[in-house]
Amino acid sequence: MVSTLCIKFNQLYPNIKVFVQSTDQVEKAVLENQADFGIGFEFNRDDMLMVTKLYDEEFYLISNQSTGEQKASFSDVLDSPLILFPNIHQCRKILDKTSHEVGRQLEPIVETSSIESILKLVRNGVGRSFVSRTLYEFYDTEDLFFQRIEKPTLTRSVYLVMKKNRFINYAARKYIELLLCEIERLRFHTEKDEIASLKSSIL
Repeated sequence: MVSTLCIKFNQLYPNIKVFVQSTDQVEKAVLENQADFGIGFEFNRDDMLMVTKLYDEEFYLISNQSTGEQKASFSDVLDSPLILFPNIHQCRKILDKTSHEVGRQLEPIVETSSIESILKLVRNGVGRSFVSRTLYEFYDTEDLFFQRIEKPTLTRSVYLVMKKNRFINYAARKYIELLLCEIERLRFHTEKDEIASLKSSIL
């Protein structure tokens, strides 16, 4: 979502340079002023950080053929050929944790860090995959079929983190504003009070 919004941001503010970095040390980047803000899934609460829950997103099972069912059991899906991200990926970590909780082990037929490759392999019938709703919404998936996951459901919370008492510059404020508009457009399940507090404090 962040990368995709760069296009819209560049159209509105062509003279502002945007640097997007992928890192597992989001808190460190924000605390050391390497980033104006960070987005991630789990944060250690720090007195120097302001952490705002943006939304909860669910995971979909995607395939190239419709089963006629709107939902799929997580345990049942594990018996079919799966194409997944490597186990260092945040999405995969959630899947590994959930499979462990149901007493199973993930054994994907293909692992790749490229979402484009995952979608291509699913299109060609190599297997099915689990993807977050964000990925499903932002990529060309109109020819694919999705099912919601149950028993158990798969969701994750997405947070925005900033350093407390730090001036938030105009560019960062405008980028966060675009981000919040996109979240509202996609109708994610949001924490309305937290979003309102964030808006009042920086926008």
